[in-house]
This record gives sequence, C-alpha cells and structure tokens, in this order.
Amino acid sequence: MCAYFAQMKRTAVSILILGLAFTTFGQGPYATDRLPKPSVAQVEDQLDSLLLNYFVKKTEERQRRVGQIDSLFIPHFSDSVIQGRLAAIPSLIPLDFNDKSRAFIDMYTRQKRELVPYILALSDYYFPIFEMELDRQGLPMELKYLPVIESALKTRAVSKAGAVGLWQFMYPTARMMGLTITSYVDERRDPIRSTEAACRYLGDLYRMFGDWQLAIAAYNCGPGNVNKAIRRSGGKTNFWQIYNYLPRETRGYVPAFIAAVYFFHYHESHNIGIAQLELPLLVDTILVDDYVHLSDVAKQLGQPLELIRELNPQFKVDVVPASKTQPYLLVLPLKECLTYCTHADTIHTLYRERTSGRASSPSTASSTYTSAPSNFSTNGKALVYYTVKSGDNLGYIADWFDTYISSIKSWNNLYSSNIKVGQKLKVYVPADKVAQYSAIDGMGLDEKRTLSSPGTPASGSNQPYVYHTFKPGDSLWGLCQKYPGNTVNEIMRLNNIQDARNIKSGQTIKLKGN
Repeated sequence: MCAYFAQMKRTAVSILILGLAFTTFGQGPYATDRLPKPSVAQVEDQLDSLLLNYFVKKTEERQRRVGQIDSLFIPHFSDSVIQGRLAAIPSLIPLDFNDKSRAFIDMYTRQKRELVPYILALSDYYFPIFEMELDRQGLPMELKYLPVIESALKTRAVSKAGAVGLWQFMYPTARMMGLTITSYVDERRDPIRSTEAACRYLGDLYRMFGDWQLAIAAYNCGPGNVNKAIRRSGGKTNFWQIYNYLPRETRGYVPAFIAAVYFFHYHESHNIGIAQLELPLLVDTILVDDYVHLSDVAKQLGQPLELIRELNPQFKVDVVPASKTQPYLLVLPLKECLTYCTHADTIHTLYRERTSGRASSPSTASSTYTSAPSNFSTNGKALVYYTVKSGDNLGYIADWFDTYISSIKSWNNLYSSNIKVGQKLKVYVPADKVAQYSAIDGMGLDEKRTLSSPGTPASGSNQPYVYHTFKPGDSLWGLCQKYPGNTVNEIMRLNNIQDARNIKSGQTIKLKGN
C-alpha cells in the first residue's frame, strides 16, 4: 500500500512538472469584475474538419440523412428552458448554466448544427469503447463527452499545437502515460490505447484537484496552468472563480463540455437527427505477428482501403510492424475476420514482396504465397489445367491436387476465392505425375471424392474426410452434431465458405471423418 501511494505521489509530481514545462497557451490575469468571452475557434475548427472523415465523406456524397424532419426549422428555447434541461441531466460533473455555456449550446444547435448529426452517428462506434474503460477505472460516464470537444470524434485529429487523436494528447503527455509513438505507430490515434491512457490521466488530475471541472480544465491546458490560476485568484478552487486567470482556450473548455452533454441529451428537441453513416459497428480483432500492409489486407478482403485505415488509425504509414515478440491487434469488420485468417499467408507474403522489390512468378509463387515448407517450389513441376465444375471451390481443388489454396490463387492471379464454372485454372504438379493429375479434370464428383490428401490412402476406412450433400433444413451446427469432431469454423475453412448463410441446397460439404 505504501508503494502504491509513493507511486501516486511520483505520478502527481511528474504531471505537475510536465504541466509547467509544456505550457502552450496564453495566460491571465484579467479583470475580475466580468468574465471575458471564451474562444470557440478551436472547437469550431475540429467540427469543420469532420467533413474530412471517411464515413462522413461517404455520407456527404450520398446527400442522405435520417432523423431530421425539417433541417431548415431551427427551434429556439429560452434560458430557463435550457437551464431546466441541464439540471435534469444526471451527472457527477456539475453542468452549470450561464452565458458561456449557452454560447456553446447555440454553436452546436444553431451555427454548426449541420455537423452535429455526424458526431451523434460516430458516437455509436466510439462511446462503447469510452464507457467500458471509464467503468473499468471507476470514473464518471460523462467524461465520454470530452473527445467530442477535443477532436469531434476524429481519430486523426491534429490541433494547431500538435495534439493528436480522439483525446488530443500532446507528445510529452502521451509518452508519460505510456503510449507508443514511432515511425510506424502512433497510439494517440488508437481508440482503445488512447482511451486507457486518457482515463488514467483524468483520474490522476482529479486526485490532484479534487474537482472534476478543474480536472477537465487541467486536461486541456495542463495542471501547471490550473495551479497558477488558483494561486493568482488568491487560492480559489472553483472553475468559475479562477476563470479569468486560465488560458483563453481553456476558459471555453468546460462550457463546451457542458454544451456537448446537453446536445447529446436534447438534440431531437432542436430538430437535429442522426446521420446515417456506414459504420461497421460489429468488429473484431486479429492478432498479427508479422509485417502486413493495410492495402494488401483491403485487397484480399475486398474492402476499401480507407475503411481499413479508419478502423486502424494508429498505423501511420499503412504498415502493421508486427513480430513474434511484438504482435499487434488489427481491427476488422466482424464478417471479414475469417476471410483474413484464410488469406493471412498471402497477405504476409505480399508485404515481403513489397520490401524485396520482386514480384512472384510461377517459378517461385508456390513458396511465397503459402504456408508450405520453405523448399516447396515449382522446380521439377509441370503445368496442368483444371476446368471448374459446378459445386467446386478452391478448397476441394487444392485437396485433389495435393497443394494449397493460396498457391492456386497465386498461379492464377486470383485476389479472392471466387471461381466460376468453366474457368480454367493453372496447377503445378510433380513432373513425374502429370498423367495422374491431368486425369482429375475429366473425373466426376464421386471419383474426385475418393482422392486422398497428401500421404493418405486413396480409399478405405482410413480416409480422412467424408462428404455431405446440403439439404433444406441443414445447418453447419447440425452437421457438427451429426459428424462429431467437426466445428463450424473448421467446416467453413475446409470448404472455403465465407458466409454460412450462402450455402445452397445440393452443395457438397467436406467434413473430417471419424
């Protein structure tokens, strides 16, 4: 316990020193008989740059928005109505109403109201990340609105002072809070890692000041500036009492936060709806332990590169610099994770080809595009052709020819697993077995089913696979029960199935035998 408090003391001192050392804003004092008007320029700049967001640009191109009954009608409410609404919001952080918070409420609901629907839509993706971490660290949930005023929920946001990411970390503070910043990676732009760091920092600031409004102000301008304002005010510890002595940008920070909380609760009353953004709300992560390029990932998944970038903004030059000792998480739409696993070898190989400056050819492709042994190549191989038949897929064909799916894709310049009936595929086979493999093209399905995988008998009770013709009412789960030892993921992998909902009646399914 003593060690814990000693560590907290060291953390508090380091934060204080950092705040004093890295002050980037103007300073007071100002006259104390009236509160000067806060600056809204920084918040407006972040709002305006929302139009550069990938999902927002796509929506702007469609010129389509939902939830706004009449965007030309702008309601106006009296101060007493706004004040009553703020008082009705349950919040551990005081939501004071005055002319300063009213100015920012008007900015969001009147002057910049056309951009608010995009923030509301983006929050569907980012707020669950914030809420989970705030809950884990025992902090007020209202702090999830801070990135709204910091960055307008843009992961690539950069302020004029050089702050980066959703939570707008300056470089020294980011490093102090343990975020990695290299030529390849900037974790200030990582939604999860930056949120973890921001919550720890906010917790430290609250323990330092004992007041959430002061902690929020210190998050913006540094604890050094807040302590200086407290001293110049004669020791007052209320945000509005030290308001005049804070940097001008920070004076508007707490009022802007109050306004953000307000419009999230009452946007419908102001005739502001939620934009329809094509956000992939269902995502998952893949642990990557080798270098990959995001453009290769996008190509193999058949997804826009901008989407993959938007889900992984921490990778500065589109490269995931992963290794066995330093793996990274790659965020993908949930439905694409299985596809990535299927094409992982190809994706890693494509990166190696980028860096080696050479392109694969039939003489080397099988060793560079597969997880085959390193000595597997087309040396001593001969070319045969196979014509795709109804019911075929690359998984079957690779099994019949004792090769790998990624090798067939490489030899035929295929960027996906889609093949068409009648399509001729190149396959490289051992030169001394050309006749054996050439005969496969003329076989019927029943004959091809008897073909074994490499090193297994062609027929008999030891055959490793069984085949099932899919019928109405069948499901992959049901097949797992009927054929013990199989799992849904294994069946999908064996049959190169991307979406279990697309299996058609009459399709032949390959399964592991007993």
